[in-house]
Amino acid sequence: MKVSKPRVKDVKILKSGLKHAQIQIDGSYFSRREGITFSQTGFIGFGGGFSDVNVQPILKAFVNGPIMLLKSQGSLGQ
Repeated sequence: MKVSKPRVKDVKILKSGLKHAQIQIDGSYFSRREGITFSQTGFIGFGGGFSDVNVQPILKAFVNGPIMLLKSQGSLGQ
């Protein structure tokens, strides 16, 4: 799986804040499926079309991605 190329309509920000944002995923037999979706209500959706097993890489990336980024910038202790 890999992240789909972002489109302008994938993110909508209003003066009052985020309306919605989505990260979509491409695979060997599909394209543009939900990876992570952020809604205006605060709901965060993960891999809506994926099974419990196939959504695991998305969940791990959501949890570990920011930690890895902070470590690479030296902002978080090793």
